Amino acid sequence: MLNKIVGDNIRTIRKLKGFSRGELAVRAGFTSSYWGYLERGQKNPSLELVERIAFVLEVEPYMLLVDSPSKGLFSEMTQLLNVINSMGHMHVEFMRDVLISYIKTHK
Repeated sequence: MLNKIVGDNIRTIRKLKGFSRGELAVRAGFTSSYWGYLERGQKNPSLELVERIAFVLEVEPYMLLVDSPSKGLFSEMTQLLNVINSMGHMHVEFMRDVLISYIKTHK
């Protein structure tokens, strides 16, 4: 079950960040085939590999281990917010300002 959660998170974050599977596989020292097994939840990575994968995805390792309590929009928003958070303080402030402006104009 955890390998499926990790795989789904790897795939989601990779796509959100615009990386190709092959590019990240090379950066992590894996074959593209092995990366594919990870994304499909067919391999159960060790914690060491989770850390390496998180490093190449530029996220905190816990983000690969957490399952969303609900799927769909909430899950996608959670992943997007986590990716923005990993981008640094300046990006977080910018996105906060954008969201505040959006909310004010659509109340």
